[in-house]
Amino acid sequence: MSEFSKNTTINISESQTIVELSYLLQKYESEVFILNKSENHVQEINPKSVLGLATLQLKNGIEVTVRAVGNDAEDAVMEVVNFFQGKK
Repeated sequence: MSEFSKNTTINISESQTIVELSYLLQKYESEVFILNKSENHVQEINPKSVLGLATLQLKNGIEVTVRAVGNDAEDAVMEVVNFFQGKK
């Protein structure tokens, strides 16, 4: 089992919805986490959970850390990073 993480800045278009990200990640076995340390609070959620994503309060310009643990960790992290950079 491996772990992979990467920092990225949120830059999603208006046509993207955060719910899409949850659906994109369902194909991965790894546990995936997004860590948001902005605005004087620290919050880490599992983006496979739509409810978790809704509470994360993501907006363009915020830097987050995407982390995954599992056999396909790097692929899962890069899926999130690409989504956040507007590359569906």
